[in-house]
Amino acid sequence: MKLPTLTQLRNWCHDGLAVVGLLGFTFGLGATALAQAVPADSVKYGPQIAIISGILLAASKAIDSLNNAFGGTPVAPVAPTPAPPPA
Repeated sequence: MKLPTLTQLRNWCHDGLAVVGLLGFTFGLGATALAQAVPADSVKYGPQIAIISGILLAASKAIDSLNNAFGGTPVAPVAPTPAPPPA
């Protein structure tokens, strides 16, 4: 069995943080909107979920930014633009 490299682990953590953060943020905002329309105990933690998930999204972006700042390869490299056609 081959163990994953540190780069693979970082990528998995980055992807996981982004997915969990986005889902939680969306749920938190929806629960908050629903709680304002129909107050219920089931959605009383909507704002807290949205805030914590926003922190996860920020942490995901911070991991990506720090990786790029310290010379790592970008998680999603951008394709180079083609050269303009000769005139």
